[in-house]
Amino acid sequence: MSGKLVGSVIVALIVGLILGYGVASTMGGTTVYKTTTQTRTVPVTVTTTKTLTSTVTKTVEKKEEYGVKLAYDERVGYYLVDSKGMTLYFFSKDYDGGSNCYGDCAKKWPVFSPNRLIVPSTLNLTDFTFIQRSDGKVQLAYRGQPLYYWFKDAKRGDTTGHGVKGVWFVASLRGS
Repeated sequence: MSGKLVGSVIVALIVGLILGYGVASTMGGTTVYKTTTQTRTVPVTVTTTKTLTSTVTKTVEKKEEYGVKLAYDERVGYYLVDSKGMTLYFFSKDYDGGSNCYGDCAKKWPVFSPNRLIVPSTLNLTDFTFIQRSDGKVQLAYRGQPLYYWFKDAKRGDTTGHGVKGVWFVASLRGS
């Protein structure tokens, strides 16, 4: 092979590796890339008149956060939290698949509505549904019960809304 052709093949190989850890080959003057979805670090050693060693690393995307997770508290057992660990609540005056919390109530108890729902294997995705509220908002429900935040919870693990007015409760898995 001529030096120019070897250089082209080397560049094609490196570009192919960067774009998808695939195989780059030159066929009739056309560079063909076959990519895969594997993620790995590949050492590349190229020999022309001198040796060039390079490591090509593909950045791994951050694992998606769960939209709903489980937390544990001795008082309530396992309960639902959002991706940041903020506690989710049930309102006992709601009905299956619908909310009775609007106006001032909704200011203190904002609806929980993640953009995407991803749950850990400890939860069953089919237990979750999105409901359409009469105020036009979409809200996530667990086993038919709409989920809310409590405006006084300041940090992950806070459960200060549990038992408020005898009708608000941490979204516990006990008895559900």
